[in-house]
Amino acid sequence: MLRLLVPKGLNTYTTDRLFPYRIPNFVIVALVQSSSFRGDFQKSCMNFANFGVKSISVNTEDAIPFTKKYICDYAGDEYLEPYLALFGALGQNVTGNGLTKESFKAGNAIYLFQLSEGIPSNLMPHRSGPIRVNIDFAAGVENPVEVLILGTFPYALTLDKHREPSVVRL
Repeated sequence: MLRLLVPKGLNTYTTDRLFPYRIPNFVIVALVQSSSFRGDFQKSCMNFANFGVKSISVNTEDAIPFTKKYICDYAGDEYLEPYLALFGALGQNVTGNGLTKESFKAGNAIYLFQLSEGIPSNLMPHRSGPIRVNIDFAAGVENPVEVLILGTFPYALTLDKHREPSVVRL
């Protein structure tokens, strides 16, 4: 997991050169107030607020280029695409999972990008190259915000019967 800081007052935040050696299957981005992430006991570090995100995008620069951008208008209640993408990429049904569109807006705004869309992970070729994440805010952030970025890869660390570690492709 990568943790990056968006300073107070910033309208646009871009970071690149993420995961330079291997492109993950999924990139998950969440925002949390910096003070709560750093240990303020009066706030929850699990409140992934939307912070007025206007757009958020992920793009890769490799042999199979990928760009995905979610446009959000939380004030106008237009943020259905990132909400549905959270479930679609995981193959889950939107109903009955406990996460409503309203709770997504209120503190569960987690943005999921599937970089291997339509390709089973066991057939996905080795991909490497930089990844860029760009976030545009409707207004400058009022307080510093931590950007949490997680990549998931199609590999597992295993131990054999002699307790020797190895990495296997899933």
